[in-house]
Amino acid sequence: MNLAKKNNKAAIFNLIALLLVIALWPGTQLLAEDNQSSSRNEIPQAVQYTLTINTNDGNGVIALSPAGNVQAIKIASIGNSITVGYQLPSSDSYPSQLQVLLDATYGASTVEVQNFGHSSRTMVKGSSFTYWDSSRFAAAKNFEADISILLLGTNDARVSIWNDFGTNYPSDYIEMISEFKIANPSMQFLLGYPPPVFVYTTWNDNIINGVIPGVDNALNETNTQLIDFNTPMQNSGSLFPDNVHPTAEGYAVMAGIAHDRLVATSLISSLLPGTPTFEENEIVTLTATPDAGYSFDGWSGDLSGTSNPVTITMDADKTVTASFSLQSEMIFSDGFESN
Repeated sequence: MNLAKKNNKAAIFNLIALLLVIALWPGTQLLAEDNQSSSRNEIPQAVQYTLTINTNDGNGVIALSPAGNVQAIKIASIGNSITVGYQLPSSDSYPSQLQVLLDATYGASTVEVQNFGHSSRTMVKGSSFTYWDSSRFAAAKNFEADISILLLGTNDARVSIWNDFGTNYPSDYIEMISEFKIANPSMQFLLGYPPPVFVYTTWNDNIINGVIPGVDNALNETNTQLIDFNTPMQNSGSLFPDNVHPTAEGYAVMAGIAHDRLVATSLISSLLPGTPTFEENEIVTLTATPDAGYSFDGWSGDLSGTSNPVTITMDADKTVTASFSLQSEMIFSDGFESN
């Protein structure tokens, strides 16, 4: 009995000693200290909110102070090796040259052009090299562009691919537009006629008689606009040394076509100046300035009243509308009034 009691006491003593060793073991202390240090060093992510400004009929302007952070308008260039810039430095590709032209037109950092081209890819799903399976397609959707330029069809027009899957080209095209709109429902599109293919007669015939009508069908079925890389380049065989891919000079022509089309359609200007973002609880001053012959009537949305200027605290996403109206009486230089 005494021996059993001694053994029990010894076991309890050993257990207590073991617990003390674990508690005081340097690695255990460091782990606890690291956890506390990690917790202390965590930097909370800054919360930002958007301020959307509207005016009725655009009869005045709203100035913000501070101006906030305005995100660049994002353009995604979707395509195959012609978009990549086949066997040339990336700076020679048409998307890179388009970026330079847009910077000159709208100012640096106003527009961001990203190249999501993938060589050999097709629009049709059934081919072994479909863009649908490309990592560039996933990246393009994640980019959530404001504007996408779709230029897929040259590889679809290859005789073997077109014979097997060409009938699916129009429906796969429309489905791809729908896929992009899941990422950004307000995304706008320019659908491209591919450049001509030279020498390879049947291949080029499939572009003219198959791909281009397929693009037209997508244009008719969706709220999209055309960008024609085909017609302006039909007599430019010298810019296509392998009869399919342009030189750097040829890509410059394509960039010019894309630039002029973006300007003509007002797709970029309609998005300017962009929606600014502000830090949480930042105070923003809004000043309404009516156009000549108009007067400022007041605020609505997340502001009310007629104070001008007025401040708003950015503790959530805000939308503010400024209302202007035509002045009922104007005094002309001859002294007569107009009612």
